[in-house]
Order: sequence, then structure tokens, then C-alpha cells
Amino acid sequence: MANTTFYLFKTEDASRAGSATGHAGDVDFPANIGGWTAVLDCRHTPYTEQSIAENCEFAVGVHKQYILVNEGQLSKEHLSS
Repeated sequence: MANTTFYLFKTEDASRAGSATGHAGDVDFPANIGGWTAVLDCRHTPYTEQSIAENCEFAVGVHKQYILVNEGQLSKEHLSS
């Protein structure tokens, strides 16, 4: 099974913060991210129905510094790297 790339956004300003790699249900974050305690997983509904900006706003309210999204969510918003 191949690795999957996911994307991280800073919740404070919805800016791109890097990428993470997923494999067999596990996600490997960059060392500077801090793992799931800092990240809101937005790869599933209801988060997939919201914009990245809306998810970032919600994540701030639950004290997360980053959100994690999949490539389909990037394509939906036509964001560039």
C-alpha cells in the first residue's frame, strides 16, 4: 500500500504549514507540528463540507494549532502550493 500525502494548515491564519504522510491508518507529522494534540483531523465529514478557513476558525475554538486535510479538499478550493 502506498503512502498518502495530507496537508496541514495553521489555524491562526489558514496558511499552508506543510504536509504529513499517511500509511495504513497512521499519520506521520513533521517534527515541528507536535502530533495529534496540536492537530484537528478535518479529513472526514462534517469537516469535508466546510472550507479550510471555516475549519481553521473552528479549530482555534478547540485549541488546535493546525488542521489536517486531504488532497481532495485542496482541489475543491483550487489552492496552490
